[in-house]
Amino acid sequence: DLLSGIAIGIASKYIFLLIKGVPLKSFYKLTVLVSQEESSVRLTLGDALVFSNYLPLKRHMDDALGKADVLVLDVKTAIYMDHTVIEHLKRYSAIAQKRGKEVLIENIEAGSFFTASE
Repeated sequence: DLLSGIAIGIASKYIFLLIKGVPLKSFYKLTVLVSQEESSVRLTLGDALVFSNYLPLKRHMDDALGKADVLVLDVKTAIYMDHTVIEHLKRYSAIAQKRGKEVLIENIEAGSFFTASE
């Protein structure tokens, strides 16, 4: 019963994402362009940022903060970011700050993002 409830919940989320226009490939494939700047690393994120592709994003962020003290996440070309990713990014930023690192999110106002109020 519990497993079928979880499966139904995940399937419902995927259907919701498809209705919102999220490409199927974005469910698991992260589109990211990494560029090293003077004192920071910039990750330009495209397509959709959803719960199922957060772990690859986290790996990119971990690698970036291993190379620089400042990580810039540019979400201008992202078409969708769900609330779970937003919450994870807030938590990740707070942890990074405690370690003397900085995580900046640019162009978040430019996207069509899902928030807890939707």
